[in-house]
Amino acid sequence: MIDMIRSEHKNVVLVDCGDNFNSRKDAPELRAETLTKALQMMDYDAVNIGEKDVSFGVDFLNTLHGKNSIPFVSANVTNHSGEGWKVSPYIVKDFGFCRVGITGIAAAAFFNTDDGKEEKIKVKDYAAELKKTLVELKKKADIIILLSHIGYQGTVNLLKYNDVDVVDVAVAGHGLKMLKTALPPINDTIIVQNSMKGEYLGKLTLTIDADKNILFSEVALIALTDDLPCSTEMTDLMAGFKEKHLLEKQKIAREKQKAKKQKEQAKYLDMKPQEFVDMLKEKNLATPFPFPGK
Repeated sequence: MIDMIRSEHKNVVLVDCGDNFNSRKDAPELRAETLTKALQMMDYDAVNIGEKDVSFGVDFLNTLHGKNSIPFVSANVTNHSGEGWKVSPYIVKDFGFCRVGITGIAAAAFFNTDDGKEEKIKVKDYAAELKKTLVELKKKADIIILLSHIGYQGTVNLLKYNDVDVVDVAVAGHGLKMLKTALPPINDTIIVQNSMKGEYLGKLTLTIDADKNILFSEVALIALTDDLPCSTEMTDLMAGFKEKHLLEKQKIAREKQKAKKQKEQAKYLDMKPQEFVDMLKEKNLATPFPFPGK
């Protein structure tokens, strides 16, 4: 579908609002690695950082970036040391006639910074950090896109009550709301929000004039159903994931069985001889035996 859109439109920007990883799923790191590989294959321009994206820790996120060169962005999420952080405050995509700047934010309340895996993460005030970033970004970009991982209403409040009127498009994330049609802009900012769990591909078409003013916008949600064509590369990637996932599940099952046996053996070894004999007697008595004539 993305290839089809790129064939129909010359100038395309592909973005994601964050929370791509999920540490509560089985084989979570394998899922994260597969997903980042898919993002690279689809050639995403920017991927915002949400709280789930750092649930495996800074080092894991940096490793994924190194393997796949995913363009992670965030204006207010960083690490405490400020060193080795592979997330940029913004990126600029130059189409020649127009430069598009993309930045991202996330709410500190969503992050569990007391967790051991997130202890290196520092989440600053998103409104203050966004304003600083926009000052710099406005000098380099004609159109500015904000990936707003603070929910729909949080995004509306940000645009209404803060001086961020240079944002042209705000993509709201972290929430169940889905905008099927374009709503009236807030301070000249267009707000869009897609579905969760990859059910739809959100498409926003902008028409701009020579002065880089947005003349017209159109929102469409494309249902990602099974009957859509899928690339061979993506099919192979998913087949590889399923194979590795099965092997990992089998490995985990073996490890659980081994741990269970070791626990049982340790329990018996800790018993006194008479305790062990009593346990065997109790088990035998609890087992029904057939008697002659019955």
